[in-house]
Amino acid sequence: MAADTRVVAARRGRDLGSASGLRVGLAALGLAWSADAFAAQIAHRARGRLERRRVPLLPRLLGCFAASSAGLRIGSEVVIRPGVQLGHGQIVIAGETEIGSGSAIYPGTTIGPEPRDTRGPSIGREVVIGTGARLLGPITIGDGARIGANAVVSEDVPPGAVAIGVPARIIPAPGT
Repeated sequence: MAADTRVVAARRGRDLGSASGLRVGLAALGLAWSADAFAAQIAHRARGRLERRRVPLLPRLLGCFAASSAGLRIGSEVVIRPGVQLGHGQIVIAGETEIGSGSAIYPGTTIGPEPRDTRGPSIGREVVIGTGARLLGPITIGDGARIGANAVVSEDVPPGAVAIGVPARIIPAPGT
């Protein structure tokens, strides 16, 4: 949770640098109060911990909280690395999907498997996924890639590349 707090705070212009645990905790409470997606992300992390400990009922309630408060629907098999920023709503992440640290996912996005499959995308570090994008199937999105708003991506995107359009057209990173 501390990494998530530091990333979201930095993107809002508040550098927590070497702040104490108490200061980071207070910042997390402030972000949870002011940003429903941040509160939902914390609920998702708590849900995962409770499921691993086989706690009954409470994980389901936390999932319902995330869905109702921020419109975030995150499957229990999804792995979200520390420091990921989620937009304010209508984000669906499903299947065996992994999202790397420092990535940002904007509202209206769907990430997950294609029909009749369980494997979703593997998203690298520092990836930006624009509003309304769809990432479907067992694809790999390389570190530092950018996915344009409303793009439909169903093939691998190399590191640093940009994917735009429907279906997505891949624009290689400069110098490759």
